[in-house]
Amino acid sequence: MDQTIPALLQVFKSTPTLFPAKTIQDLDRKLAGLENENIHIVTKEIKEWVSKQTRPIKENVTLFAQSFREIKNVRKVEASEEEMLQNRFRELRDAVKSKLNPPQTSQTNS
Repeated sequence: MDQTIPALLQVFKSTPTLFPAKTIQDLDRKLAGLENENIHIVTKEIKEWVSKQTRPIKENVTLFAQSFREIKNVRKVEASEEEMLQNRFRELRDAVKSKLNPPQTSQTNS
């Protein structure tokens, strides 16, 4: 199973400095267009998107994807592969949305 989506999610969460605002907006548009697609199409499109990004993004996603594949070979995955990918896709989508629209903190005048 391809590990690009979980790897991109991990890189996005752990190294936010690799993702300038323009890249986050581009990723948001890509994810929005894929929300109702089959997970195999989503995976293919996300891999293609990653391939067009900066070297640090590509390298980090590749490293995480390799480590996730190695971990998967060691332990048995309980959820179906498709279900896991769909869950990671939703998690990635939510993370990107929250980065674009951070929660507003209300300031009270003292």
